[in-house]
Amino acid sequence: MHTNTTRSIDHLSYTIDSAVRLTGIPRTKLYGDIAAGNLRTFKHGRRRLISADALSKFIADLERQSAPKASA
Repeated sequence: MHTNTTRSIDHLSYTIDSAVRLTGIPRTKLYGDIAAGNLRTFKHGRRRLISADALSKFIADLERQSAPKASA
């Protein structure tokens, strides 16, 4: 049995609407980040999906960007 101690993954990928609900980030902001290349997506048929890994990396990048900078 494989356990992941850092997070619980319910799905391997999410729709845009699911990502909005999970993250609390507005839909237009997510689409803006997708267009800017900050959030990787893929298409399966007509559906645009975000992998759980890409979503986790995106959130980690946002956390890193908003972390206070250490003064030298």
